[in-house]
Amino acid sequence: MRVRLLGDRVSRAVAWKMAEQLGWADTGKAEYIAVAKLQADAFVTLDADLRKQVRGIVATVPFKTLAAAS
Repeated sequence: MRVRLLGDRVSRAVAWKMAEQLGWADTGKAEYIAVAKLQADAFVTLDADLRKQVRGIVATVPFKTLAAAS
């Protein structure tokens, strides 16, 4: 699914902070998590490992939960 990243200073700063906190070398995944956090949304992913890594940082929901709701 396409996601419109905010691209502003605040979201970039949050993404870098998350990447550093999680030990990631870049902000690729952290950009999506930053948007979810800043928008007070849940982060939905098929990647169970990624969901575990960001637990406690942002609300997470497995994809099957989202798919069941539609």
